[in-house]
This record gives sequence, structure tokens and C-alpha cells, in this order.
Amino acid sequence: MALGSTSLVARVRTAALVAAVAAGASVLYFASSHPVQAGQGSINLLAAKTISGTVTNVDGKPVSVSVKLLSKAAKAGGPIKRGPNDSPTGDNTVGAPDADKLQKDPGDVQPGEKLSKETTSDAAGKFSFTGVTPGPYIVLAGTGRNAARTPVTVKDTEEVPPVTLKLPSK
Repeated sequence: MALGSTSLVARVRTAALVAAVAAGASVLYFASSHPVQAGQGSINLLAAKTISGTVTNVDGKPVSVSVKLLSKAAKAGGPIKRGPNDSPTGDNTVGAPDADKLQKDPGDVQPGEKLSKETTSDAAGKFSFTGVTPGPYIVLAGTGRNAARTPVTVKDTEEVPPVTLKLPSK
């Protein structure tokens, strides 16, 4: 490689590094004169996948309903925030929160779940979510008690099989 092209490569790398730092990114930079290639065991950070499927009613007919893609919400760290009437020992009944419902509607977003994407199935019951990164998800179709949910795991090494959600009778 000629000296002129090496200095051009160095300037481009330096400009990219400066732009990343200016944008607030934390950067760990290793300079090497050897080209780096992805190989066995390397991670593809751009391995976004598509989750698609069909929603049907109890009779197997396609329906057009709201479809949500839920992911696990990040757990907050740090001390527990307490209200003015909350006792750390549990001996105070003033200001006690209402009891949770024993059974939540399947169409509700549960504690620990976060809405990632939302769409509506078409007249043929078809839906799809594109640009989904690897990880565990829940596909939720319908609302309230007339809803169905199923877990889906997206892996960067394989395609996601189609999902079929069957809504219960009203």
C-alpha cells in the first residue's frame, strides 16, 4: 500500500473516531495494519430479523386486530422508592396499595414487559415486524380477554418461523 493511501485511511479512521466521540459514544479503538475479517464465532451486530405470522379467531378465520411485540423491560437498579406512608417493615396499613388482580387479562402488558413495536394484522390476518434484534420477545394479538400471546426467540443464526395466534371466543 502506498504511503498516500495509508495516510488517507488513517485520516478517515481518525475522523470517524472523532465523530463518534463528539456524538457521545464511548469508543475503544485498536489500530492494526492487518485487515480484520469476520469468522466463526463472530457477532453480527446488524443481524436484525423479521417476525411474521397470522391471527385467527376461534373458528380459524383470519382477523384484523392490534398486534404488539413485547420485550422484557430492563430492571431498574438502586434503592426502592417509598411513598410517604410506606413502612420498610410492612407494619403500616395507611396508604397500602390496592391488591393486584389475581388474573390479568392476556391482552394487558404485564409487569416487566415493554412495548417494542406495534402493528395491525391485515384482512387476511397477516402481520410482520421488521428490524427485530436477537433476544426473547412476546407477540400479543388482540385486547383484553380476547387476546392471545406467544413467546418468540429471535436468534442471529437462523430465521424466525411464522407465528400463528388463535384468539379465544368472546
